Amino acid sequence: MGGRASDFVQQLNSQFGVMEAQRAPYDAVWSKVAMYESEHMNMFTSQPNAHSDTFLALRRDPKDVDNTARQAISIFSSGMLSGVSPPSDQWFRLKVADVSGGEDKYKWRHIASYLEKLERIFMADFTAKNFYSQQVSSYKNIGLYGIQCMYIGYNSDIGTYYKDISPDEIYVANDYAGRVNCVFRRIQITMQQAIELFGRNNLSVTRQRQIDTPGFDPQSTMDIIHAVYKKSPGFENILSGNQLPFASFYFEPGEDHLISEEGYQSMPYIVTRAYSDSRTPYSISPGTVALSDVLMVNQLKLLMLQAGQLSIAPPVLMPDRGLVGRLNYKPSAVNLYRKDATTSADDFRPLNITGDFQLSMQLLQMAQSDIKNAFFVDLFLMIHNRVSNGQGTPTATEIQQLATEKSFLLAPILINQQQENFNNTFSRVYELMYDQPNRLPPLPDDLRGTELEIRYEAPLVRAQQAVQTQGILQSLQEMAGIAQVYPSVVDVLDPDLVVRRVLENRGMPQSFVKEVEEVLMERKQRAEAQQQEKEAMAAQAQQTALLQGYEGLSKAPETGSPAGTMLQQMTGGAI
Repeated sequence: MGGRASDFVQQLNSQFGVMEAQRAPYDAVWSKVAMYESEHMNMFTSQPNAHSDTFLALRRDPKDVDNTARQAISIFSSGMLSGVSPPSDQWFRLKVADVSGGEDKYKWRHIASYLEKLERIFMADFTAKNFYSQQVSSYKNIGLYGIQCMYIGYNSDIGTYYKDISPDEIYVANDYAGRVNCVFRRIQITMQQAIELFGRNNLSVTRQRQIDTPGFDPQSTMDIIHAVYKKSPGFENILSGNQLPFASFYFEPGEDHLISEEGYQSMPYIVTRAYSDSRTPYSISPGTVALSDVLMVNQLKLLMLQAGQLSIAPPVLMPDRGLVGRLNYKPSAVNLYRKDATTSADDFRPLNITGDFQLSMQLLQMAQSDIKNAFFVDLFLMIHNRVSNGQGTPTATEIQQLATEKSFLLAPILINQQQENFNNTFSRVYELMYDQPNRLPPLPDDLRGTELEIRYEAPLVRAQQAVQTQGILQSLQEMAGIAQVYPSVVDVLDPDLVVRRVLENRGMPQSFVKEVEEVLMERKQRAEAQQQEKEAMAAQAQQTALLQGYEGLSKAPETGSPAGTMLQQMTGGAI
Protein backbone atom coordinates (compact mmCIF):
# COMPACT_ATOMS: atom_id res chain seq x y z
CA MET A 1 0.00 0.00 0.00
CA GLY A 2 1.56 3.22 -1.15
CA GLY A 3 1.62 6.76 0.13
CA ARG A 4 -1.54 7.63 -1.78
CA ALA A 5 -3.55 5.24 0.41
CA SER A 6 -1.92 6.62 3.57
CA ASP A 7 -2.78 10.18 2.57
CA PHE A 8 -6.34 9.13 1.86
CA VAL A 9 -6.74 7.45 5.29
CA GLN A 10 -5.48 10.64 6.91
CA GLN A 11 -8.27 12.48 5.09
CA LEU A 12 -10.77 9.91 6.37
CA ASN A 13 -9.48 10.38 9.93
CA SER A 14 -9.80 14.14 9.53
CA GLN A 15 -13.36 13.77 8.27
CA PHE A 16 -14.18 11.45 11.17
CA GLY A 17 -12.86 14.05 13.60
CA VAL A 18 -15.20 16.66 12.13
CA MET A 19 -18.16 14.28 12.42
CA GLU A 20 -17.23 13.48 16.04
CA ALA A 21 -17.21 17.18 16.89
CA GLN A 22 -20.56 17.66 15.19
CA ARG A 23 -22.15 14.90 17.28
CA ALA A 24 -20.49 15.89 20.57
CA PRO A 25 -23.27 18.25 21.79
CA TYR A 26 -25.80 15.45 21.31
CA ASP A 27 -23.54 12.98 23.13
CA ALA A 28 -23.68 15.15 26.24
CA VAL A 29 -27.49 14.89 26.31
CA TRP A 30 -27.73 11.31 25.06
CA SER A 31 -25.38 10.07 27.81
CA LYS A 32 -27.92 11.28 30.41
CA VAL A 33 -30.76 9.74 28.43
CA ALA A 34 -28.87 6.45 28.40
CA MET A 35 -28.17 6.61 32.13
CA TYR A 36 -31.71 7.45 33.30
CA GLU A 37 -33.97 6.08 30.54
CA SER A 38 -32.22 3.09 28.95
CA GLU A 39 -31.02 -0.31 30.14
CA HIS A 40 -27.72 0.37 28.33
CA MET A 41 -26.50 2.98 30.77
CA ASN A 42 -22.93 3.62 29.66
CA MET A 43 -23.51 4.61 26.05
CA PHE A 44 -22.03 7.84 24.65
CA THR A 45 -19.23 7.82 27.21
CA SER A 46 -15.55 8.38 26.60
CA GLN A 47 -14.69 5.65 29.10
CA PRO A 48 -12.77 2.93 27.20
CA ASN A 49 -14.61 -0.35 26.64
CA ALA A 50 -17.61 0.89 28.63
CA HIS A 51 -20.17 -0.43 26.17
CA SER A 52 -18.61 -3.89 26.02
CA ASP A 53 -18.01 -4.35 29.76
CA THR A 54 -21.04 -6.10 31.25
CA PHE A 55 -20.45 -4.71 34.74
CA LEU A 56 -20.09 -1.13 33.53
CA ALA A 57 -23.08 -1.44 31.19
CA LEU A 58 -25.37 -2.53 34.03
CA ARG A 59 -24.05 -0.15 36.67
CA ARG A 60 -26.73 2.16 37.99
CA ASP A 61 -26.30 5.73 39.13
CA PRO A 62 -27.23 6.03 42.85
CA LYS A 63 -29.57 8.87 41.88
CA ASP A 64 -31.42 6.67 39.37
CA VAL A 65 -34.43 5.45 41.38
CA ASP A 66 -37.34 5.66 38.91
CA ASN A 67 -38.25 3.38 35.99
CA THR A 68 -41.08 5.40 34.47
CA ALA A 69 -39.07 6.28 31.37
CA ARG A 70 -37.82 2.70 30.87
CA GLN A 71 -41.36 1.38 31.06
CA ALA A 72 -42.54 4.12 28.70
CA ILE A 73 -39.88 3.37 26.06
CA SER A 74 -40.78 -0.33 26.20
CA ILE A 75 -44.41 0.56 25.50
CA PHE A 76 -43.30 2.97 22.76
CA SER A 77 -41.16 0.39 20.94
CA SER A 78 -43.80 -2.35 21.25
CA GLY A 79 -46.51 0.06 20.11
CA MET A 80 -44.46 1.18 17.13
CA LEU A 81 -43.88 -2.43 16.09
CA SER A 82 -47.57 -3.36 16.31
CA GLY A 83 -48.80 -0.04 14.94
CA VAL A 84 -46.27 0.65 12.17
CA SER A 85 -44.79 -2.71 11.08
CA PRO A 86 -46.81 -5.53 12.74
CA PRO A 87 -45.36 -9.01 12.13
CA SER A 88 -48.84 -10.59 12.13
CA ASP A 89 -50.34 -8.29 9.50
CA GLN A 90 -49.45 -7.14 6.02
CA TRP A 91 -48.50 -3.54 6.63
CA PHE A 92 -47.46 -2.60 3.08
CA ARG A 93 -48.58 -2.97 -0.54
CA LEU A 94 -46.53 -2.70 -3.71
CA LYS A 95 -47.78 -0.76 -6.72
CA VAL A 96 -46.43 0.75 -9.89
CA ALA A 97 -45.55 4.40 -9.49
CA ASP A 98 -47.99 6.65 -11.36
CA VAL A 99 -46.03 9.23 -13.35
CA SER A 100 -48.93 10.28 -15.55
CA GLY A 101 -50.61 12.66 -13.14
CA GLY A 102 -53.56 10.30 -12.72
CA GLU A 103 -54.20 9.15 -16.28
CA ASP A 104 -52.47 5.79 -15.72
CA LYS A 105 -53.66 5.31 -12.15
CA TYR A 106 -55.21 1.91 -12.88
CA LYS A 107 -53.18 0.97 -15.93
CA TRP A 108 -51.11 -1.65 -14.09
CA ARG A 109 -53.77 -3.56 -12.18
CA HIS A 110 -53.37 -6.54 -14.50
CA ILE A 111 -49.99 -7.24 -12.86
CA ALA A 112 -51.44 -7.11 -9.34
CA SER A 113 -50.86 -10.84 -8.89
CA TYR A 114 -47.13 -10.40 -9.59
CA LEU A 115 -46.87 -7.55 -7.10
CA GLU A 116 -48.68 -9.63 -4.48
CA LYS A 117 -46.13 -12.40 -5.02
CA LEU A 118 -43.39 -9.89 -4.26
CA GLU A 119 -45.26 -8.77 -1.16
CA ARG A 120 -45.42 -12.35 0.12
CA ILE A 121 -41.69 -12.83 -0.57
CA PHE A 122 -40.82 -9.70 1.42
CA MET A 123 -43.14 -10.69 4.28
CA ALA A 124 -41.67 -14.21 4.41
CA ASP A 125 -38.12 -12.84 4.48
CA PHE A 126 -38.93 -10.36 7.25
CA THR A 127 -40.58 -13.10 9.30
CA ALA A 128 -37.98 -15.83 8.72
CA LYS A 129 -35.02 -13.54 9.39
CA ASN A 130 -34.38 -11.26 12.37
CA PHE A 131 -36.03 -8.15 10.92
CA TYR A 132 -38.74 -7.67 13.54
CA SER A 133 -36.58 -8.36 16.59
CA GLN A 134 -34.01 -5.86 15.30
CA GLN A 135 -36.78 -3.39 14.48
CA VAL A 136 -37.91 -3.36 18.13
CA SER A 137 -34.40 -2.31 19.17
CA SER A 138 -34.38 0.33 16.43
CA TYR A 139 -37.67 1.75 17.67
CA LYS A 140 -36.20 2.01 21.16
CA ASN A 141 -33.23 3.91 19.78
CA ILE A 142 -35.32 6.39 17.85
CA GLY A 143 -37.53 6.90 20.90
CA LEU A 144 -34.55 7.53 23.18
CA TYR A 145 -32.09 9.30 20.90
CA GLY A 146 -34.07 10.36 17.83
CA ILE A 147 -31.98 8.24 15.45
CA GLN A 148 -31.98 4.59 14.47
CA CYS A 149 -29.78 2.60 12.11
CA MET A 150 -30.33 -0.81 10.52
CA TYR A 151 -27.58 -2.57 8.60
CA ILE A 152 -28.97 -4.73 5.77
CA GLY A 153 -26.41 -7.14 4.40
CA TYR A 154 -26.12 -10.38 2.50
CA ASN A 155 -24.49 -13.64 3.45
CA SER A 156 -24.25 -16.65 1.14
CA ASP A 157 -25.34 -18.96 3.98
CA ILE A 158 -28.42 -17.10 5.20
CA GLY A 159 -29.16 -14.61 2.42
CA THR A 160 -30.28 -11.16 3.50
CA TYR A 161 -29.93 -10.29 7.18
CA TYR A 162 -30.76 -7.33 9.40
CA LYS A 163 -28.78 -5.85 12.28
CA ASP A 164 -29.72 -2.95 14.51
CA ILE A 165 -26.75 -0.62 15.00
CA SER A 166 -26.40 1.21 18.30
CA PRO A 167 -26.57 5.01 17.83
CA ASP A 168 -23.35 5.55 19.79
CA GLU A 169 -21.48 3.75 16.98
CA ILE A 170 -22.63 5.86 14.04
CA TYR A 171 -21.78 9.34 12.77
CA VAL A 172 -23.76 10.61 9.79
CA ALA A 173 -23.82 13.42 7.24
CA ASN A 174 -26.50 14.63 4.82
CA ASP A 175 -26.50 15.52 1.16
CA TYR A 176 -27.95 18.77 -0.20
CA ALA A 177 -31.51 17.36 0.05
CA GLY A 178 -31.17 16.34 3.71
CA ARG A 179 -30.76 12.62 2.95
CA VAL A 180 -28.10 10.58 4.74
CA ASN A 181 -25.37 9.86 2.20
CA CYS A 182 -22.41 9.30 4.53
CA VAL A 183 -22.09 6.98 7.55
CA PHE A 184 -18.99 6.45 9.68
CA ARG A 185 -19.37 3.57 12.12
CA ARG A 186 -16.94 3.07 14.99
CA ILE A 187 -16.83 -0.64 15.85
CA GLN A 188 -15.06 -2.34 18.73
CA ILE A 189 -14.05 -5.91 17.84
CA THR A 190 -11.63 -8.49 19.19
CA MET A 191 -8.32 -9.14 17.52
CA GLN A 192 -9.51 -12.62 16.62
CA GLN A 193 -12.53 -11.17 14.83
CA ALA A 194 -10.32 -8.69 12.98
CA ILE A 195 -8.06 -11.51 11.75
CA GLU A 196 -11.09 -13.56 10.64
CA LEU A 197 -12.72 -10.61 8.85
CA PHE A 198 -9.73 -9.01 7.14
CA GLY A 199 -6.80 -11.39 7.40
CA ARG A 200 -3.63 -10.84 9.41
CA ASN A 201 -1.64 -9.32 6.54
CA ASN A 202 -4.27 -6.65 5.86
CA LEU A 203 -3.97 -5.22 9.38
CA SER A 204 -1.52 -2.46 10.20
CA VAL A 205 2.12 -3.23 11.04
CA THR A 206 1.41 -2.26 14.64
CA ARG A 207 -1.36 -4.86 14.91
CA GLN A 208 0.73 -7.54 13.21
CA ARG A 209 3.52 -6.98 15.74
CA GLN A 210 0.96 -7.20 18.54
CA ILE A 211 -0.24 -10.55 17.15
CA ASP A 212 3.33 -11.88 17.01
CA THR A 213 4.07 -10.84 20.61
CA PRO A 214 4.44 -13.78 23.05
CA GLY A 215 1.37 -14.08 25.26
CA PHE A 216 -0.85 -12.36 22.69
CA ASP A 217 -4.52 -12.37 23.78
CA PRO A 218 -6.82 -12.88 20.78
CA GLN A 219 -9.74 -11.54 22.84
CA SER A 220 -8.11 -8.15 23.30
CA THR A 221 -10.10 -5.44 21.53
CA MET A 222 -9.39 -2.83 18.89
CA ASP A 223 -11.44 -0.06 17.28
CA ILE A 224 -11.97 0.19 13.55
CA ILE A 225 -13.96 2.65 11.47
CA HIS A 226 -16.26 1.58 8.65
CA ALA A 227 -16.85 4.54 6.33
CA VAL A 228 -19.57 4.30 3.66
CA TYR A 229 -20.54 7.23 1.47
CA LYS A 230 -21.82 8.00 -1.98
CA LYS A 231 -19.05 8.62 -4.46
CA SER A 232 -18.70 12.06 -5.93
CA PRO A 233 -18.53 12.51 -9.72
CA GLY A 234 -15.08 11.59 -10.98
CA PHE A 235 -14.17 9.70 -7.81
CA GLU A 236 -11.22 7.36 -8.20
CA ASN A 237 -10.85 4.21 -6.12
CA ILE A 238 -7.81 3.89 -3.90
CA LEU A 239 -7.09 0.17 -4.12
CA SER A 240 -9.70 -1.58 -6.24
CA GLY A 241 -11.35 -0.64 -9.51
CA ASN A 242 -14.99 -1.20 -8.66
CA GLN A 243 -17.48 1.24 -10.11
CA LEU A 244 -20.20 0.81 -7.47
CA PRO A 245 -21.99 4.02 -6.46
CA PHE A 246 -21.11 3.76 -2.74
CA ALA A 247 -17.55 3.50 -1.45
CA SER A 248 -16.68 1.45 1.63
CA PHE A 249 -13.44 1.73 3.65
CA TYR A 250 -12.19 0.09 6.85
CA PHE A 251 -9.40 1.77 8.81
CA GLU A 252 -8.17 2.27 12.37
CA PRO A 253 -8.85 5.66 13.99
CA GLY A 254 -5.63 7.65 14.25
CA GLU A 255 -3.71 5.29 11.94
CA ASP A 256 -2.72 5.92 8.31
CA HIS A 257 -3.30 2.32 7.23
CA LEU A 258 -6.23 1.33 5.00
CA ILE A 259 -7.43 -2.13 6.06
CA SER A 260 -9.94 -2.81 3.32
CA GLU A 261 -11.79 -1.19 0.43
CA GLU A 262 -15.13 -2.40 -0.89
CA GLY A 263 -18.24 -0.96 -2.46
CA TYR A 264 -22.04 -1.13 -2.40
CA GLN A 265 -24.76 -0.67 -4.97
CA SER A 266 -26.83 1.15 -2.34
CA MET A 267 -26.34 2.45 1.19
CA PRO A 268 -26.35 -0.61 3.53
CA TYR A 269 -26.95 1.53 6.64
CA ILE A 270 -30.61 2.57 6.78
CA VAL A 271 -30.59 5.67 8.99
CA THR A 272 -33.87 7.15 10.23
CA ARG A 273 -34.44 10.28 12.29
CA ALA A 274 -37.44 10.97 14.53
CA TYR A 275 -37.82 14.54 13.28
CA SER A 276 -36.27 16.43 10.40
CA ASP A 277 -33.97 19.37 11.11
CA SER A 278 -32.26 21.17 8.24
CA ARG A 279 -29.48 22.40 10.55
CA THR A 280 -28.17 19.01 11.64
CA PRO A 281 -28.22 15.35 10.55
CA TYR A 282 -29.35 14.40 14.08
CA SER A 283 -32.67 14.89 15.80
CA ILE A 284 -34.45 15.49 19.05
CA SER A 285 -36.44 12.58 20.44
CA PRO A 286 -39.15 11.70 22.95
CA GLY A 287 -36.29 10.75 25.28
CA THR A 288 -34.60 14.14 25.05
CA VAL A 289 -37.95 15.92 25.46
CA ALA A 290 -38.69 13.90 28.61
CA LEU A 291 -35.19 14.24 30.11
CA SER A 292 -35.91 17.22 32.37
CA ASP A 293 -38.98 15.46 33.79
CA VAL A 294 -36.99 12.25 34.23
CA LEU A 295 -34.31 14.07 36.23
CA MET A 296 -36.96 15.81 38.35
CA VAL A 297 -38.81 12.56 39.04
CA ASN A 298 -35.61 10.93 40.26
CA GLN A 299 -34.86 13.88 42.52
CA LEU A 300 -38.41 13.89 43.91
CA LYS A 301 -38.32 10.17 44.55
CA LEU A 302 -35.02 10.47 46.38
CA LEU A 303 -36.49 13.15 48.64
CA MET A 304 -39.67 11.13 49.20
CA LEU A 305 -37.65 8.02 50.03
CA GLN A 306 -35.64 10.02 52.55
CA ALA A 307 -38.86 11.42 54.01
CA GLY A 308 -40.24 7.90 54.25
CA GLN A 309 -37.17 6.72 56.11
CA LEU A 310 -37.41 9.64 58.50
CA SER A 311 -41.09 8.96 59.17
CA ILE A 312 -40.37 5.32 60.02
CA ALA A 313 -37.15 5.88 61.98
CA PRO A 314 -36.90 9.62 62.72
CA PRO A 315 -33.87 11.19 64.39
CA VAL A 316 -34.40 11.77 68.10
CA LEU A 317 -33.63 14.58 70.52
CA MET A 318 -31.78 13.83 73.75
CA PRO A 319 -31.20 16.43 76.50
CA ASP A 320 -27.60 17.15 77.47
CA ARG A 321 -25.84 19.70 79.56
CA GLY A 322 -23.21 20.31 76.94
CA LEU A 323 -23.29 22.35 73.74
CA VAL A 324 -25.45 21.15 70.85
CA GLY A 325 -23.67 20.23 67.65
CA ARG A 326 -25.05 20.24 64.12
CA LEU A 327 -28.35 18.42 63.70
CA ASN A 328 -28.12 14.96 62.19
CA TYR A 329 -31.12 14.20 59.98
CA LYS A 330 -30.25 10.59 59.25
CA PRO A 331 -32.83 7.99 60.27
CA SER A 332 -32.50 6.95 63.94
CA ALA A 333 -29.78 9.57 64.53
CA VAL A 334 -29.35 11.00 68.03
CA ASN A 335 -29.20 14.79 68.45
CA LEU A 336 -28.09 16.25 71.80
CA TYR A 337 -29.64 19.55 72.92
CA ARG A 338 -29.08 21.76 76.00
CA LYS A 339 -31.58 21.61 78.80
CA ASP A 340 -30.78 23.31 82.14
CA ALA A 341 -33.67 21.97 84.18
CA THR A 342 -34.10 18.45 85.20
CA THR A 343 -34.89 15.99 82.47
CA SER A 344 -37.83 13.68 82.14
CA ALA A 345 -39.02 10.97 79.72
CA ASP A 346 -40.84 13.61 77.69
CA ASP A 347 -37.57 15.25 76.83
CA PHE A 348 -36.53 12.20 74.78
CA ARG A 349 -38.59 12.63 71.63
CA PRO A 350 -38.40 12.43 67.83
CA LEU A 351 -37.15 15.44 65.95
CA ASN A 352 -40.25 16.99 64.39
CA ILE A 353 -39.60 17.33 60.66
CA THR A 354 -42.56 18.73 58.77
CA GLY A 355 -43.18 18.60 55.02
CA ASP A 356 -46.04 18.46 52.52
CA PHE A 357 -45.87 14.87 51.35
CA GLN A 358 -49.13 15.23 49.37
CA LEU A 359 -47.69 18.09 47.30
CA SER A 360 -44.60 16.00 46.53
CA MET A 361 -46.82 13.14 45.40
CA GLN A 362 -48.79 15.44 43.09
CA LEU A 363 -45.61 16.84 41.56
CA LEU A 364 -44.28 13.31 41.08
CA GLN A 365 -47.44 12.13 39.34
CA MET A 366 -47.52 15.19 37.08
CA ALA A 367 -43.92 14.66 36.01
CA GLN A 368 -44.47 10.93 35.41
CA SER A 369 -47.53 11.78 33.31
CA ASP A 370 -45.42 14.19 31.22
CA ILE A 371 -42.85 11.43 30.64
CA LYS A 372 -45.55 9.04 29.43
CA ASN A 373 -46.99 11.71 27.15
CA ALA A 374 -43.56 12.32 25.62
CA PHE A 375 -43.41 8.63 24.65
CA PHE A 376 -47.06 8.57 23.40
CA VAL A 377 -48.04 5.97 26.00
CA ASP A 378 -51.67 7.18 25.93
CA LEU A 379 -51.81 6.43 22.20
CA PHE A 380 -50.60 2.86 22.59
CA LEU A 381 -52.60 2.11 25.75
CA MET A 382 -55.75 4.10 25.04
CA ILE A 383 -58.13 1.16 25.62
CA HIS A 384 -56.36 0.12 28.85
CA ASN A 385 -56.39 3.70 30.13
CA ARG A 386 -60.11 4.17 29.45
CA VAL A 387 -60.99 0.98 31.30
CA SER A 388 -58.66 1.89 34.20
CA ASN A 389 -60.29 5.31 34.48
CA GLY A 390 -63.74 3.74 34.73
CA GLN A 391 -64.90 4.92 31.30
CA GLY A 392 -65.72 1.40 30.12
CA THR A 393 -64.51 -0.50 27.07
CA PRO A 394 -64.74 1.75 23.99
CA THR A 395 -66.67 0.69 20.91
CA ALA A 396 -64.96 -0.04 17.60
CA THR A 397 -65.98 3.40 16.33
CA GLU A 398 -64.60 5.10 19.43
CA ILE A 399 -61.35 3.16 19.13
CA GLN A 400 -60.97 4.33 15.53
CA GLN A 401 -61.69 7.93 16.49
CA LEU A 402 -59.22 7.80 19.40
CA ALA A 403 -56.51 6.22 17.23
CA THR A 404 -57.06 8.82 14.53
CA GLU A 405 -56.81 11.69 17.00
CA LYS A 406 -53.71 10.39 18.75
CA SER A 407 -51.90 9.30 15.57
CA PHE A 408 -51.76 12.92 14.40
CA LEU A 409 -49.34 13.57 17.25
CA LEU A 410 -47.14 10.76 15.96
CA ALA A 411 -47.37 11.92 12.32
CA PRO A 412 -43.82 13.36 11.97
CA ILE A 413 -42.26 10.14 13.25
CA LEU A 414 -44.52 8.04 11.02
CA ILE A 415 -43.61 10.09 7.94
CA ASN A 416 -39.89 9.66 8.56
CA GLN A 417 -40.38 5.93 9.15
CA GLN A 418 -41.98 5.64 5.73
CA GLN A 419 -39.61 7.92 3.83
CA GLU A 420 -36.25 7.22 5.47
CA ASN A 421 -36.68 3.75 6.92
CA PHE A 422 -39.06 1.60 4.89
CA ASN A 423 -38.59 3.15 1.44
CA ASN A 424 -34.84 2.61 1.69
CA THR A 425 -35.28 -0.80 3.32
CA PHE A 426 -37.44 -2.12 0.47
CA SER A 427 -35.06 -0.73 -2.15
CA ARG A 428 -32.07 -2.33 -0.44
CA VAL A 429 -33.78 -5.71 0.10
CA TYR A 430 -35.12 -5.78 -3.47
CA GLU A 431 -31.64 -5.07 -4.81
CA LEU A 432 -30.10 -7.90 -2.74
CA MET A 433 -32.84 -10.36 -3.72
CA TYR A 434 -32.63 -9.38 -7.39
CA ASP A 435 -28.96 -10.40 -7.42
CA GLN A 436 -29.77 -13.87 -6.01
CA PRO A 437 -30.63 -16.51 -8.67
CA ASN A 438 -34.28 -17.60 -8.67
CA ARG A 439 -35.01 -15.52 -5.58
CA LEU A 440 -37.66 -13.39 -7.31
CA PRO A 441 -40.24 -14.38 -9.95
CA PRO A 442 -39.45 -13.30 -13.54
CA LEU A 443 -40.18 -9.65 -14.14
CA PRO A 444 -43.17 -9.13 -16.49
CA ASP A 445 -42.33 -7.29 -19.69
CA ASP A 446 -44.86 -4.58 -18.83
CA LEU A 447 -42.88 -3.72 -15.70
CA ARG A 448 -39.54 -3.17 -17.40
CA GLY A 449 -38.53 0.45 -17.14
CA THR A 450 -41.18 1.24 -14.51
CA GLU A 451 -40.71 2.15 -10.88
CA LEU A 452 -42.39 0.44 -7.92
CA GLU A 453 -43.63 2.33 -4.90
CA ILE A 454 -44.82 1.18 -1.49
CA ARG A 455 -48.15 1.97 0.07
CA TYR A 456 -48.12 1.56 3.84
CA GLU A 457 -51.19 0.12 5.53
CA ALA A 458 -50.17 -0.41 9.14
CA PRO A 459 -52.81 0.25 11.82
CA LEU A 460 -51.53 3.73 12.70
CA VAL A 461 -51.33 4.68 9.02
CA ARG A 462 -54.83 3.38 8.38
CA ALA A 463 -56.03 5.39 11.35
CA GLN A 464 -54.86 8.55 9.57
CA GLN A 465 -56.34 7.42 6.25
CA ALA A 466 -59.63 6.78 8.02
CA VAL A 467 -60.08 10.55 8.30
CA GLN A 468 -60.13 10.85 4.51
CA THR A 469 -62.43 7.85 4.13
CA GLN A 470 -64.80 9.18 6.78
CA GLY A 471 -64.84 12.53 5.01
CA ILE A 472 -65.74 10.86 1.70
CA LEU A 473 -68.57 8.82 3.24
CA GLN A 474 -69.93 11.81 5.14
CA SER A 475 -69.85 13.92 1.97
CA LEU A 476 -71.83 11.24 0.13
CA GLN A 477 -74.48 11.29 2.84
CA GLU A 478 -74.77 15.06 2.63
CA MET A 479 -74.95 14.94 -1.17
CA ALA A 480 -77.74 12.37 -0.99
CA GLY A 481 -79.84 14.91 0.91
CA ILE A 482 -79.05 17.67 -1.56
CA ALA A 483 -79.82 15.35 -4.52
CA GLN A 484 -83.39 14.97 -3.30
CA VAL A 485 -83.91 18.65 -4.12
CA TYR A 486 -81.40 19.03 -6.96
CA PRO A 487 -80.94 15.59 -8.61
CA SER A 488 -78.39 16.89 -11.13
CA VAL A 489 -75.72 17.42 -8.45
CA VAL A 490 -74.82 13.71 -8.59
CA ASP A 491 -73.22 14.43 -11.96
CA VAL A 492 -70.40 16.21 -10.14
CA LEU A 493 -68.87 12.99 -8.76
CA ASP A 494 -67.10 10.15 -10.52
CA PRO A 495 -68.56 7.18 -8.59
CA ASP A 496 -65.88 4.77 -9.78
CA LEU A 497 -63.07 6.93 -8.42
CA VAL A 498 -64.92 7.41 -5.13
CA VAL A 499 -65.35 3.68 -4.61
CA ARG A 500 -61.77 2.90 -5.65
CA ARG A 501 -60.37 5.46 -3.21
CA VAL A 502 -62.47 4.09 -0.33
CA LEU A 503 -61.39 0.51 -1.12
CA GLU A 504 -57.75 1.62 -1.36
CA ASN A 505 -57.91 3.37 2.00
CA ARG A 506 -59.52 0.30 3.56
CA GLY A 507 -56.62 -1.89 2.40
CA MET A 508 -58.44 -3.88 -0.28
CA PRO A 509 -55.89 -6.10 -2.18
CA GLN A 510 -55.22 -4.89 -5.72
CA SER A 511 -56.09 -8.24 -7.29
CA PHE A 512 -59.60 -8.00 -5.85
CA VAL A 513 -60.34 -4.79 -7.77
CA LYS A 514 -61.07 -5.03 -11.50
CA GLU A 515 -59.23 -2.99 -14.10
CA VAL A 516 -60.92 0.03 -15.61
CA GLU A 517 -60.99 -1.59 -19.05
CA GLU A 518 -62.53 -4.76 -17.63
CA VAL A 519 -65.25 -2.79 -15.87
CA LEU A 520 -66.01 -0.77 -19.00
CA MET A 521 -66.23 -3.94 -21.11
CA GLU A 522 -68.61 -5.60 -18.65
CA ARG A 523 -70.79 -2.50 -18.55
CA LYS A 524 -70.88 -2.35 -22.34
CA GLN A 525 -71.89 -6.00 -22.59
CA ARG A 526 -74.49 -5.54 -19.88
CA ALA A 527 -75.90 -2.45 -21.66
CA GLU A 528 -76.08 -4.32 -24.99
CA ALA A 529 -77.83 -7.26 -23.34
CA GLN A 530 -80.27 -4.92 -21.64
CA GLN A 531 -80.94 -3.14 -24.94
CA GLN A 532 -81.61 -6.44 -26.72
CA GLU A 533 -83.90 -7.53 -23.92
CA LYS A 534 -85.71 -4.19 -24.07
CA GLU A 535 -86.20 -4.46 -27.84
CA ALA A 536 -87.47 -8.02 -27.53
CA MET A 537 -89.93 -7.01 -24.85
CA ALA A 538 -91.15 -4.08 -26.96
CA ALA A 539 -91.71 -6.36 -29.96
CA GLN A 540 -93.55 -8.84 -27.81
CA ALA A 541 -95.74 -6.07 -26.40
CA GLN A 542 -96.54 -4.80 -29.90
CA GLN A 543 -97.44 -8.28 -31.10
CA THR A 544 -99.68 -8.82 -28.08
CA ALA A 545 -101.47 -5.50 -28.71
CA LEU A 546 -102.15 -6.39 -32.35
CA LEU A 547 -103.48 -9.79 -31.47
CA GLN A 548 -105.72 -8.29 -28.81
CA GLY A 549 -107.10 -5.93 -31.49
CA TYR A 550 -108.49 -8.85 -33.45
CA GLU A 551 -110.12 -10.69 -30.54
CA GLY A 552 -113.65 -9.58 -31.72
CA LEU A 553 -113.24 -10.90 -35.27
CA SER A 554 -114.92 -14.19 -36.18
CA LYS A 555 -112.02 -15.28 -38.34
CA ALA A 556 -108.30 -14.67 -38.79
CA PRO A 557 -107.17 -12.03 -41.30
CA GLU A 558 -107.04 -13.23 -44.85
CA THR A 559 -103.77 -13.97 -46.53
CA GLY A 560 -102.54 -10.97 -48.48
CA SER A 561 -104.58 -8.48 -46.49
CA PRO A 562 -102.75 -5.60 -44.78
CA ALA A 563 -103.44 -7.09 -41.34
CA GLY A 564 -102.28 -10.48 -42.48
CA THR A 565 -99.08 -9.07 -43.94
CA MET A 566 -98.30 -7.16 -40.69
CA LEU A 567 -98.86 -10.25 -38.52
CA GLN A 568 -96.73 -12.32 -40.85
CA GLN A 569 -93.83 -9.88 -40.50
CA MET A 570 -94.12 -9.78 -36.71
CA THR A 571 -94.35 -13.53 -36.27
CA GLY A 572 -91.71 -14.38 -38.78
CA GLY A 573 -94.18 -15.86 -41.26
CA ALA A 574 -95.94 -18.18 -38.77
CA ILE A 575 -99.62 -17.30 -38.60
